[in-house]
Amino acid sequence: MVRPPPTLLIPLAAFLVYTTITLHRLLSSPYPITTSPTAPTSLTTHPTLLSLINPLNLPAEFKTQAVRIPRPTAQDGSRPSNDHLLLRFTHGFFGGTVLAPERRILNLVRPTGRLRIAALDDLPVAPKEIWTRDDLSTAHLPDLGTKLFGSWQVVDRFAPGPRFLRDTSRGAELGESYITFAFGQDRGLFMGVLRFYVSEVPPESSGDREDNREGSETAWVELRLCSMSIVTSENGLVRKSVKWLGGLHGIYAKLLFRDAIGEVFRNRV
Repeated sequence: MVRPPPTLLIPLAAFLVYTTITLHRLLSSPYPITTSPTAPTSLTTHPTLLSLINPLNLPAEFKTQAVRIPRPTAQDGSRPSNDHLLLRFTHGFFGGTVLAPERRILNLVRPTGRLRIAALDDLPVAPKEIWTRDDLSTAHLPDLGTKLFGSWQVVDRFAPGPRFLRDTSRGAELGESYITFAFGQDRGLFMGVLRFYVSEVPPESSGDREDNREGSETAWVELRLCSMSIVTSENGLVRKSVKWLGGLHGIYAKLLFRDAIGEVFRNRV
C-alpha cells in the first residue's frame, strides 16, 4: 500500500473534513425531500418539448425531486412571488457550490460546450451566452434561448407574476411558475430536459402540520426539479454504460437539488 508523504497528510485530512462537512450540509434539509420516477404530464406530454428533444419517440426516463417549505418573507414582511423564488431556485442550481467544478471545466472548453441539439437552432430568440457565475442574473430569469455554460439552453418558461404578492393572504398566488432547460446531444449519448417548478401548496394538501391549520398565516410552497432523459445511442453496451453511470449521476443530482433549495433558504428576499 502506497502511503502519501507526511507533508500531504494535513492538507489531505483538511480536504476530507471539508468535503464531509460540505456533503453533510448539502444532504441535510429541515424539510423532507421526496424523489419519484415520474414527472408531471405538463412535461411528459408537452408537444413542443417532445418535438425538440424526442422527435423519434425514444424511451425516456423521468425523475422528480420535490420539497415543501414555508414561503420566505422579505425584511419588510412582503412575500416573494413564485417567480422570484424560481429565480433563487435556478440560481442556486447553476450558480451553487456543487456545480462549481463542472462550471470551471465547461468554461475551459468553451466555446464548444456539450449542447448539440439541431432542433434548438429553430428557437425564435437568439441565444445569449452565459459562461460565468457572475453572468447569472439575480434580478430576472434567463430569457428564452439563453445558453448556460454551453450545456443548457432555456426552451420554455412560464413566470407571469410580480416580484412580490400584492395580497399576502393564503391563495393569493394562482398557478405555478416554471422554467425548462434542454441539455445533451442528439447525435451523442443522451439528451433531455430539466424543469424547475415553484407552486403554492393548497391548504388542504399541506398535511397535518400545525402551521397549516385554518387561520394560520403560514403559506407553503413546493419546489420541484423534474427531468426527462433519453439515451440516443443504439449501441447496447453504450446504453448499459449510460444506465450504470446514471446511478452515480443520481447522487450528483441530489446534491445539486439540495444546493438549489439551500439558495432559497439562505437568501432573504
